[in-house]
Amino acid sequence: MIRPQISGTPGAPITIKNYGDEVVTITDSPYLDATAWGDYDGYRWGIYTWNVEYITIEGIVFDNPGNGWGRFVNSNHIIVKDCKFHDAPTSGDVAGLKFVNSHYNQILNNIIDDGFDNISLINSNYNLVEGNTVTKADHTLWAIKCGDYNILRDNYFYNEYQKIGEVYDCNDPANADMNHFGILDVNATRHNMVEDNIFAGTAVDDGDGPFNGIQLAGQRTIIRRNVFYKSEGTGIGLQLYSPEADYNLHNRVYHNVFYNNAGGAIVTGRSNDSAHFGDNVVKNNIMLNNRVMPLGWADDLDSGHQLSHRNMANFIIEYNCIFTDILPAENSIYVSYDTRLDVSGAQSSFPSLYMDNLVLNPMFEEASNHNFLLREGSQMRDAGSFLTTAAGPGIQSNQLVVADATYFSDGFGIKDGDLIQFEDQAESVQVTRIDYTTNTLTLNSAMSWNSGDGVALKYSGTSPDMGAFEYESNNGHQAPPAPVNFHVVD
Repeated sequence: MIRPQISGTPGAPITIKNYGDEVVTITDSPYLDATAWGDYDGYRWGIYTWNVEYITIEGIVFDNPGNGWGRFVNSNHIIVKDCKFHDAPTSGDVAGLKFVNSHYNQILNNIIDDGFDNISLINSNYNLVEGNTVTKADHTLWAIKCGDYNILRDNYFYNEYQKIGEVYDCNDPANADMNHFGILDVNATRHNMVEDNIFAGTAVDDGDGPFNGIQLAGQRTIIRRNVFYKSEGTGIGLQLYSPEADYNLHNRVYHNVFYNNAGGAIVTGRSNDSAHFGDNVVKNNIMLNNRVMPLGWADDLDSGHQLSHRNMANFIIEYNCIFTDILPAENSIYVSYDTRLDVSGAQSSFPSLYMDNLVLNPMFEEASNHNFLLREGSQMRDAGSFLTTAAGPGIQSNQLVVADATYFSDGFGIKDGDLIQFEDQAESVQVTRIDYTTNTLTLNSAMSWNSGDGVALKYSGTSPDMGAFEYESNNGHQAPPAPVNFHVVD
């Protein structure tokens, strides 16, 4: 077991790694006596840290260490990179790679395969999960529970066992870790960001409910520039249930691609209570040829094949491309037990919820092969809306007040902030700080703008493109990576 018991420093972290090209494998770890720290004891982890900082673990193979791959408690500035993790099926408090009360950690460029809750961030803030290939997990590939300002980006996710990701609060009396550390908090999973990932499929419903690409019940979450395909339980489920998912508020889902997902791209929670479910916006996404599935909460009636929901309030579906050429368009959207609508019908019947959506073939390069670049001549180029508008004029200022700052990120101190661009201006500028209370963006250089000017992420044409990325940048999304072939040794 790797168990560092002293800390490094910001300028001199302690690094534990393989020598040269040698294969170092941690397996069948000893039992840990953690009673001295008040933590769980009698389990076997590949890595265990308690109250340490500035540790890097690099280039090591963890193959069935006994219970979980790694447990990190009260541990900050830990980097786990270029490692392989395989076979950790134990559930509960010892599952997978678990971070509890731990902040500013990084999980980078690892292969993480065949566990239970492969990555968990519990009451942990400012963590970065980037560049990993994460596959096969009982329950979920990753979870963020009552943590803030975490980023998951540029990862490949595929789970043939169950679902891929979940975001929700900590109010589950049955959860051992939450009770053990007194972590019971609601309306407290805020400002997390999921961007530029591939969600390559989930398992078929086993009778206990469909498996989403993301089971979302957070607040002010940004989900952008991802591709979701072949989920067997919708791409994103905006969930609402007690006790852990009672607050689903102010989330922004934009510039994603949803293709061939059962149940459609998105299904919403079933509540008109704006204090618990409200201000969730779905914008500038492309939803193509998704499929129906039986909805358990609708007497197993078929869903809409692009969107499904029961409540008719507190969300906005605007400026999306919603198209199918394989199923009847009039069944695109499920709104109640006996009502299915096409896009035009939804926009005329519910004009405050559905607006300015397009029904056009997006013309991907080869959607069936998961190449979602827009072809030359696609009407999705320059077809997206600006995310928000400038609230007032500015003349050579670096303080930009916008109508809604929720769409943007300053990088949370763990990556660079967003590059943004004004309507009718070619120059982009970087966001270095955001005050979400006053909707104020601090820019890295002074700019001028007019009141009401559109503001978007950096784009290359006359307006933002619909979908996950601009045509000029494929961002690695043309096709999925090769399947994981896990070898401990040659």
